[in-house]
Amino acid sequence: MIPLADLPSETTSFTYPDSFTAMALVSAFSLPYEPKPYREEVFRIEQLHDLIGRYGLPSEEPDATYHGYQNRPFEKYIEVQVWSDSPIHPFVAPTAP
Repeated sequence: MIPLADLPSETTSFTYPDSFTAMALVSAFSLPYEPKPYREEVFRIEQLHDLIGRYGLPSEEPDATYHGYQNRPFEKYIEVQVWSDSPIHPFVAPTAP
């Protein structure tokens, strides 16, 4: 696990929820999409605290069954994007030459 505090602001963003849902890509696959004020936007890591304060954390409710999950609201994650390899180097095992 990489602590958020270890990720530099200039190379870190997030979508709320995950990018597939947030960026309305689900509609391209004829899956349900509900517009919300935080969708279709990429946020800076500094905005995370305020966004959670305004809208709360995504649901942690487990699904009773996996069957048909794509037809249910899919707000289970906040997805962090790291746009550089350098911040994660300390957390990744070195590869053999």
